[in-house]
Amino acid sequence: MATREHDGFTLIELLIVMAITGILGTFVIMAYANLNSSQALGKNTALVSSLLNQARVLTLSSKNDTQYGVHFEAGSVTRFAGASYSALDPANTSFPLNSQVAVSTNLAGGATDVVFERLTGKTLQSGTVTLYLPLNASSTRSLTIFATGLIQNN
Repeated sequence: MATREHDGFTLIELLIVMAITGILGTFVIMAYANLNSSQALGKNTALVSSLLNQARVLTLSSKNDTQYGVHFEAGSVTRFAGASYSALDPANTSFPLNSQVAVSTNLAGGATDVVFERLTGKTLQSGTVTLYLPLNASSTRSLTIFATGLIQNN
């Protein structure tokens, strides 16, 4: 029986190694993308919760003798001063949401704004605000806004 010296790798061996590397790389990229989306959802939920609490605190402290609220749009959340939202008010502070995150509201009366009452901090726009990943419908975070003005992360 003749022996053959092995000087390198065969084409089949190289293809197998490349296929395994490609499969492992795909799993790593998918895991990273899911982690990135999950972190974006968590950070944006914390941002919205913070803005709601901030608007309530500003209202309770009677800053500038007015009330404050939060307006929700598809790609951003805006804190505003006054009894109602005006898109043209230069005092508005708008915060864009991550492009992977969407927001929907289920507030009393179909409102898209939450406005807090002076002296009590209550709101007439109680309900839920849901942040979600449009590409992964099972990834959602909800904030419940009670009539008392308190916000609960769900």
